[in-house]
Amino acid sequence: PGMDTVIRKLKEWGIILGLISSNDAEHINDFLKRNNLDCFDWIEGTKGILGKHNSIRTQVKKHKLNQNHTFYIGDEVRDIKAAHRSKVKIISVTWGLHSEENLLRHHPDYLVRKPEELLDLVQSIQSHLS
Repeated sequence: PGMDTVIRKLKEWGIILGLISSNDAEHINDFLKRNNLDCFDWIEGTKGILGKHNSIRTQVKKHKLNQNHTFYIGDEVRDIKAAHRSKVKIISVTWGLHSEENLLRHHPDYLVRKPEELLDLVQSIQSHLS
């Protein structure tokens, strides 16, 4: 399955889904609606002003999320750094901007190579949290 299937499945499982992006929230919403992916509980378009780590911290507080049960999924080294600074776990994906080797050099908590691996990882994490 692709990420669209993964996102829908996570929502089906009752996972709270948030989206933080340096893109404008209106553009994100338009894209998600056009692609039948309006599954997110909240969307934050950062426009690059605060930095990702501040956006993550703000959203964790705003939505009263447990940092120990919050996972940030990203494809860039700056996502790893932002998650570490925000004290949330990072799941790095290898099909985006940065190479697997580059991501691993920055010590993500988890690394997945295919979208469907995210589903297996989430199930594994959930079984350890309960």
